[in-house]
Amino acid sequence: MLNPSLLRGFIFDFDGTVADTLPICYEAFRRAAAPHQGRNLSDDEIRATFGPTEAGSVRLLAPESPDACLEDFYHHYEDLHRDIRDPFPGIRDTLHALKRKNYKLGIVTGKGLRSLEISIKALQLEGMFDSIEPGCPDAPCKPQAMRSMLEEWNLPGEAVLCLGDSPSDIEAAHSVGAIAVAATWATTPERRMAIEAVKPDLAFESFNDFAAWLKGNRIV
Repeated sequence: MLNPSLLRGFIFDFDGTVADTLPICYEAFRRAAAPHQGRNLSDDEIRATFGPTEAGSVRLLAPESPDACLEDFYHHYEDLHRDIRDPFPGIRDTLHALKRKNYKLGIVTGKGLRSLEISIKALQLEGMFDSIEPGCPDAPCKPQAMRSMLEEWNLPGEAVLCLGDSPSDIEAAHSVGAIAVAATWATTPERRMAIEAVKPDLAFESFNDFAAWLKGNRIV
C-alpha cells in the first residue's frame, strides 16, 4: 500500500511527462530521414523505431548512413526547440518545491544523452536533477536504469515514485518495486487505455491534479 510519508525520491520520464517534446522529436526525425527515405515518414512509422535511443532509431531510418542522419536529427531537434521553451505548466515549480524538501530527483528516459541535454538546456532545467539515466542504443533499458538509480540513491523501490506516460514506464517501475504513476496529460485515449491495462498505482490526467495530490499528502 502506498504510504506518501515514506517517499524519498522521484524518477521522471521525459518526453510527454516533463515536457511536450514528442511532436518535435517526430518532426526532427522526419526532416533527418527524408533525404534517406525519399519521402516524409508518418509519426507512426517513426514511433515504430522507438525503444532504443535516437542512435538506434536512425539505424532503421537511414541504414546506409546512420551517423549523418543522427547528426541531422540533433540539428533539427535543437532548432525546433525554439518553439518549446517551457516544460508542462507547473512542473518547474513542483521540481523546485521537491528539491527544497530534499527529495532525490532523477530522469530515466529512452532519449539519448545528447538530445536530453538539448532539452534540459532549452527548458531551463539545468541542475534540477540529481541523477540522469539516458536510454540505450540497442534496446529499451528502463528497468536496468531505474535499478541503477535506486542503488545510487541507496533507496528501496517503495520509497520512490516513478512518473511516466507509457505502459513500458509503468512496467519498468513495477519491475523494481517502485510506485508507478501514469502521467496521461499528453496522451491519446487509446494510449491511456493501454497504460490503464498495466495497472499503475496512481494515474493523473493533468499535472495540476498530480501537484494537488502532492500537496494534499503534504509531500510539498
